[in-house]
Amino acid sequence: MTSEEIIEKVKADQGEAIDSSEVNLGDAVIFIGKGSIHGVAEYLKKDPGLDFDYLSQITGADYLNEDREPRFEVVYELHAIEKNHSIRIRVGLDEEDPTIPTVSDLWKGALYPERELFDMFGFNVEGHPNLSRLIMPEDWEGNPLRKDYPLTIEDVTFTHNREFKQDLVKSSHQLDNWTKMTVTEQGLLEREKDSMTLNMGPQHPSTHGVFRVVLEMDGELVDSAEPHIGFLHTGIEKTSEAKRYVHVIPMTDRLDYLSPPGNNLAFCLTVEKLLQTNVPERANYLRVIMCELARMASHLVWLATHALDIGAMTVFLYCWREREMILDLNEEISGVRMMTSYIRLGGVAQDSTPGWLQSVRKFIEYFPAKVDEYERLLTRNPIWMDRTQNIGVMSREEAINWSMSGPVLRASGVKWDLRKQRPYSGYENFEFEVPIGKNGDIYDRYLVRVAELRESREIVKQALKKLPEGPYKVDDNKISLPNRKTLKSSMEALIHHFKLVSEGVSVPKGETYVPVEGPRGEVGFYIVSDGSNVPSRVKLRAPSFMAIPGMCKMMEGCFIADVVGIIGSIDIVMGEVDR
Repeated sequence: MTSEEIIEKVKADQGEAIDSSEVNLGDAVIFIGKGSIHGVAEYLKKDPGLDFDYLSQITGADYLNEDREPRFEVVYELHAIEKNHSIRIRVGLDEEDPTIPTVSDLWKGALYPERELFDMFGFNVEGHPNLSRLIMPEDWEGNPLRKDYPLTIEDVTFTHNREFKQDLVKSSHQLDNWTKMTVTEQGLLEREKDSMTLNMGPQHPSTHGVFRVVLEMDGELVDSAEPHIGFLHTGIEKTSEAKRYVHVIPMTDRLDYLSPPGNNLAFCLTVEKLLQTNVPERANYLRVIMCELARMASHLVWLATHALDIGAMTVFLYCWREREMILDLNEEISGVRMMTSYIRLGGVAQDSTPGWLQSVRKFIEYFPAKVDEYERLLTRNPIWMDRTQNIGVMSREEAINWSMSGPVLRASGVKWDLRKQRPYSGYENFEFEVPIGKNGDIYDRYLVRVAELRESREIVKQALKKLPEGPYKVDDNKISLPNRKTLKSSMEALIHHFKLVSEGVSVPKGETYVPVEGPRGEVGFYIVSDGSNVPSRVKLRAPSFMAIPGMCKMMEGCFIADVVGIIGSIDIVMGEVDR
């Protein structure tokens, strides 16, 4: 269905609940009151003609500086997997009573985003099973993403109140999936059955970053797993509200720090959509090459560390060897091995050289034999199969309901890849397969990612063959810097250069969301522009962040020895989780 058809159907069926609607830059958007959220959301999910079964993200926005009513807004992004269409719901919230009902009973993927609304904006989410701080410490005062919360460098004093901590322990055991606890007259906790609480992380090497999970154990079996995040919080979303658009790009490098070009691309595509500008074809091809090389490098780090977690040392060394070659290619074209900031508004930082293109060709000819080598070591290895098959299983329905994405979603049998379903940057010009699994276990996630290594290599090979001639950035001096050769001969070019460097790009007023397919799944930015050269709101849809609740659900009923394998199979990156 087109965006227009979606809106017409929703208005026809839910007219009384819809305040207004619009097609905004091609996206279907409806505006509703907070009292209608749950009813409209349930309709959108269950109506067979719409079938919005996938919750992509929920985010908030504060319009204090625009002096508008209501001050706050909650935004829901929904996808229909089979029908391949999307809708955005915008809900206004009053400053006096920023309360909304939970939709976590419809989509389990809402659990973390709704807690983030409570934590960062101070919104009350009625009916949420565990409405508590998520990223900030429990004793933090205020809500950082509100506009009246200052961006400062002041030291923060943390409290260490024992009674306060005891209350946290009590509240943390109120989730339904936790072993039920009772409190004695002395204020001590007693379990209804003999079990043990085991703390894993945040320093444990197999948690792949500063991630902590509290396991409730019945012998060697995991009864329940409660995740704790926020140890790596960098405040990038808040900082973005004080930076010009071009200065946000280097910060996106440090979100998913194993695939910086994908973050750059998602951000730039969103801003370019607001600017309504088209990038030259050569720039699109160079973007694709960089993103697919980054996908390969990211999957190599995943395979290396995942294998090492389970005990396969040789694969770690082999994968690191090939990843170093990709980092050398990054350095050759951008001057930096990891945080390249190569993709820029309107194109790329600089054109490729014949020597760099030849180096990429040599690598992709060399690479397939190395993937064969990884598979000879692992794919039919009986120990590897015993440690990965029928463990951490997630069905197709569960994967969709928990908002999993990327290889994890596809390993559960869902053929959803944004490069195919919603082609961007010229991906419609390339022939490649979307690998999917059958069982949704650790082994299938392994097979999907290994197959993706081969498919990414094929995409790069095609891009090199089809790489067109032409400019590598838009010919608009209000978006990208003028050619340096013109600065000595053109006063107009010199003025544009000065204005862009000193003031940056002014983006028309509006809001939009653009997702791309990153190595871990759907990476997207929701950006609100107030018409200035600084974004009013920058929200990252991080696949690792959305995957953590579902990952912990997988741990229930498994052995403690399998927890390491489950965490590794999800391939979380804490930079994009905590932001």
